[in-house]
Amino acid sequence: MSVSVVIEWSVAEGLETELETALTAVRDHITDEHPEIQARGPQHYGGSPVSILLYVDDVDALFKQAIAAGGTETRPVEDQFYGDRSGSLTDPFGHCWHLSTHTEDVSMEELNRRMAALAKK
Repeated sequence: MSVSVVIEWSVAEGLETELETALTAVRDHITDEHPEIQARGPQHYGGSPVSILLYVDDVDALFKQAIAAGGTETRPVEDQFYGDRSGSLTDPFGHCWHLSTHTEDVSMEELNRRMAALAKK
């Protein structure tokens, strides 16, 4: 497995630093609870500090499918300042999912300008 930094920024005062990394050769597994082996879901702990971000080809279609399958919308699908179209939901087991489709390459200069404008709102 390798980890690489994709982008890091902290520009506008009052906005937190973000660090995006990429993992290669990683497999994830999400399962039902199995208390006998200490495998518990987020609801057991009152929520989870972990969220999952997936880049997909068509965020709108997959988001609708996830909601139809029992997910609860926490942030509607919208175009974002950083060049993605994304939305968030919680699945019936309490896992938080962020679904995104990359729609625009944004230069660092433009990203900084957009972040500064958001900080002023």
